[in-house]
Parts: sequence; structure tokens; C-alpha cells
Amino acid sequence: EARGGVGGGARAAPSSPKLDLDETLQAVSKMRVKEIKDELDSYGVSYRGLLERSEYVDLLVETRMNPPKVKNSGGTGTVNVVDAEIMDEGAFEREQKRQQQQKQQQQQQK
Repeated sequence: EARGGVGGGARAAPSSPKLDLDETLQAVSKMRVKEIKDELDSYGVSYRGLLERSEYVDLLVETRMNPPKVKNSGGTGTVNVVDAEIMDEGAFEREQKRQQQQKQQQQQQK
């Protein structure tokens, strides 16, 4: 029986999902609700409708274990990014002008 307990402990690798989940749950459980809300905001995850502290803890643990694809640095609401391209201001203006010209050409063809 003692060998089974030792063997069981030796099999649990530090990077195992169960251990990470336990560590995350333990860390989040020590946080204040305001801290949890602030972190959820940073991920853009809504916590509207949650009442119990345990619900906030569970939501943040789930979010940390499966983070959203895009993190919201502004902390205001959710973020849904389907297709994005980073442009400098000049490229943005050129793209706007190109779209306007394209729209005008389409209207002229009608």
C-alpha cells in the first residue's frame, strides 16, 4: 500500500493538467473578488449574473486554463476578432481612399 502511494505521487508530473488545475484553483481561491473581476475584465470575459464568490473563482480558473484567443487590454467588455490587420495610419488612409474609389466606380456603373 505504501508503494502504491509513492508510485502515484511519482507519476504526477509537474506539468500535468490536473496539477496545473489544482495550482490555479488554489491561487485564484486566495484572490479577492475585485481582483478576480479585474482579471476577467482583462480577458474580456463577462461575469454578469454571477452572485457567489465560488462562481467567480470557477470562471477565472476556467478562463486561465482555456484563455480567449485575444486578450482585451482595455478591460471594457468582450472582444471578438474575426480578421484583423495591423496598419500604420498612412496605410489605413490609403485603404479608405481605395474603398471610396471602388464604391464610386460601382455607383457609376449602375
